[in-house]
Amino acid sequence: MRKTKQQYESIKDFTRRANISRTTLHRFYVKNPDLKSETVKKKITRKIPIDHAKYFNKEELIDEVRLLEDKIDSMRNLIDMVHDKAKYPTWLWGMEWSFFGTISHEYDLSKNSCYKQMIKLFDELHERFGHQTDIRLFFTTEPYGDRGGNHNHFVLYVVDDRLHQEVIEFINERFSRSRVELQPYDKYEAGLFYISKEGLQGDHWDILFNTDEKQL
Repeated sequence: MRKTKQQYESIKDFTRRANISRTTLHRFYVKNPDLKSETVKKKITRKIPIDHAKYFNKEELIDEVRLLEDKIDSMRNLIDMVHDKAKYPTWLWGMEWSFFGTISHEYDLSKNSCYKQMIKLFDELHERFGHQTDIRLFFTTEPYGDRGGNHNHFVLYVVDDRLHQEVIEFINERFSRSRVELQPYDKYEAGLFYISKEGLQGDHWDILFNTDEKQL
C-alpha cells in the first residue's frame, strides 16, 4: 500500500492551524521526543508535520483511541478463532473465495427477511450460472448499529473466473435499490472472521453449495 507523502508547514502556520501557542508546541515536543523526530529542520527553521494537528484536537484523538480499541478487539477475536480450529470460521477460511460483499437493504428488514433474501440470491445464482460453474455462498445477518433493520455480509466462490464480471453485474442488478459493496476476496484481510465476529448463533446465517462439497 502506497503511503501518503507527509506534508509540512512552518511553526507559525501550524500553531495557527492547531490554535495553540509556540510555548504549548514546545512543551508538547519536550514530552514527546519521538514525535519531534518527525519534524524537519532546515537551516534555522523547523517544519511541522501537518497531521500533528490531530494531537491538539480532542475529538480526533478520541476517534483514534476508539479505532485502536476496535482493532484490538478484532485482533483478539481473530486470535481466539484461529486458536480454536474446530470453529466454523477457521474451516471456512481455509476454502477458496472469489468475493467479499455487503448488502445494505433498501428497507429495514427483519433478520428472517434478510435470510430469505440471501437464500433467494443463491437460488437465482444457481439457476443462472449453476450449469456453467460450481458456486458456494456463506453469509451472516447483522443488525445496524445506528438504525433499525439488518444487513448481510457474505463471501462467494465462483469457480469459473470467466464468469466473475457477469456475476458481479447480476448481483448489483438484483439489489439495484440497495447499497451493494463487492470486492475481490483477500484471505489476508480476514473477512470471514470479521463477518463471524458475533459468533454463528441463531438461524440467520448459512453456507450453501451447488455441488456435493463436504460440510462440517
